[in-house]
Amino acid sequence: MSTFVVYADTSDGDIGSADGYDDEYDGWAGDYAVTRSGTGVVLEAGASSTIVAVGQLRVVSFYQVFWVYEGFLAFDTSALTSGATVSAAVLRVTSYADYSTTDFDIQARLRDWGTSLTTADWVAGADLSGLTLLGSYATSSGFTANTGYDLSDTAMGANVNKTGSTRMLLCSSRTVGNNAPTNNEFVHIYSANYTGTTRDPKLTVTYAAGSTEVYDGPGPTLDAWIIATRTGSFTAAAILKRTQVGSFTADAAIKSTVAGSFTTNAVLLRGQTGSFAANAITLKAASSSFTAAATIKATVADSTKADAIRLRTFWFGRVEDGF
Repeated sequence: MSTFVVYADTSDGDIGSADGYDDEYDGWAGDYAVTRSGTGVVLEAGASSTIVAVGQLRVVSFYQVFWVYEGFLAFDTSALTSGATVSAAVLRVTSYADYSTTDFDIQARLRDWGTSLTTADWVAGADLSGLTLLGSYATSSGFTANTGYDLSDTAMGANVNKTGSTRMLLCSSRTVGNNAPTNNEFVHIYSANYTGTTRDPKLTVTYAAGSTEVYDGPGPTLDAWIIATRTGSFTAAAILKRTQVGSFTADAAIKSTVAGSFTTNAVLLRGQTGSFAANAITLKAASSSFTAAATIKATVADSTKADAIRLRTFWFGRVEDGF
């Protein structure tokens, strides 16, 4: 197994929803349900700050204001490629500060919010539970400033995008549960805009690399590449390596302990036996019969009709154009 580590994109950020600022609408009395839905007085997105807010709060003085914050992260995981098999993925965030008087779970949920963050990416609290839960961390376990914390891998590994960006949303479990705050219950984490990467959100992916072998079954018909103890029938651009048996009609290359029949553009290397009709090349310890444009090298015996070249320890018979 291998490990792939990737840091968040600088497009990360948060969206804050608030209600209770304008007495023209609500007499300074904010409404949590309105705030949670994102339809209140304020809905703003920030993608350039060095911190990302997650959670919710209630401010009370001569007016009442509710805030709900959702964080948004993206990781370029395309280097894994489609052939990789991901077995696990762990998100680590680093605490900037914990302002909570009420603890909550930081939840990471699957959300493809695109390449730039706008208020259109806000997810209403009632819809959060419908997003796949990727992982979580309970702030009751501690959230000390400048310390990294891993979210559990609930379904993070299963949802890594191996050919693009893995995007997600961070929210409070209490927002998901429709639990109105009475005081502060939010945290700040460092974003990718903070200097360096030591405190950036980080995704660590455990995976097995995809096989370098391409084998389309026993009977591919085009551009076949068969490696290591294969048997098959091919009609174009075939390459076989190591202990192959097959029948080929065009552009065949056979390496190491191969027997086959070829009709054009054949190349045989090392310990080969075959019959070729055109453009054949046989190298090292091979015996063959060629009819056109043959090249034979190193310990080869053959019969050739045209354009033959033989190097080193050869016996041959020319039908025409002898040399």
